[in-house]
Amino acid sequence: MELNTIIKKAIQSKQLSNAHLAELLGVSATTISNWKTGHSEPSISNLRKLADILDLDLSISFKEKEIEIDKSTKVISLKSAGIEVDIKLQISPDGELLID
Repeated sequence: MELNTIIKKAIQSKQLSNAHLAELLGVSATTISNWKTGHSEPSISNLRKLADILDLDLSISFKEKEIEIDKSTKVISLKSAGIEVDIKLQISPDGELLID
């Protein structure tokens, strides 16, 4: 489920207006509307506040893709809700795991 859908359903279940939620978060009602439609996404700090107000679980399900560069280097790409993170893993000659 997309982040905007989760936000929209949670707001509906709590029966909050955009204006009231905006006041609680210190943002505009237009910002709330944009989050609900997927035109923009809340910052991490606003996402935490939303989770508290709406009783949301912040667990995120990531789509994972692994790319092997050579036998000692892999890049793992994680993507969820418009956020993408690449993690480079290398094994040093002495067997130590290095993370970039």
